[in-house]
Amino acid sequence: MLGVLLIAGIAYAIVNGQKDDQTADPGPSTSDVPTLTQPTAGEKPTTTTNPPTQKPPTQTYPSQTTTSSKPAGGKFTQAQVRQFVQQHYGKLPANPDAAIKDFAPDSAPKAADYKDYWKGFTKVALKQAIVAAGDDGDFTVTVAIELTEAETNKVTTEETQLDIVGKGEKLLIASRDHP
Repeated sequence: MLGVLLIAGIAYAIVNGQKDDQTADPGPSTSDVPTLTQPTAGEKPTTTTNPPTQKPPTQTYPSQTTTSSKPAGGKFTQAQVRQFVQQHYGKLPANPDAAIKDFAPDSAPKAADYKDYWKGFTKVALKQAIVAAGDDGDFTVTVAIELTEAETNKVTTEETQLDIVGKGEKLLIASRDHP
């Protein structure tokens, strides 16, 4: 009788230990767990073995890269265009000579006019740049820029649209209306 109780106690400890283990790590089980049935008066103890339970293997799927911001046939993403516009306005008003190089040759303003325009401001801040991709790989960017006037220190916000094109490995502003 002592042997039966000892076996029952060990089996109980194993079963409860595995339940705790399953709570902490519900991974697959690799051993059979014996289950003891307590005998009633006059019966012999019986032991049954449950088959191991296994968690189905985890499947991993390759991540899918979406190219919705990159139009078919285009080299540049909307993020690259936004960054280009940010860098363009970051050059202004202090460095219009560098900023004018961001224009396509056929749409660049006259250098003297461009410099004169930006002399009228002490600060330029890009507040918004909404990029829309065209079917042809070009982009239209609606920008809102905050300008601080040099003479009055008055702050105004101007909204304009820029046409951005890719030429080779470079983005260029193809708009005729600027700032």
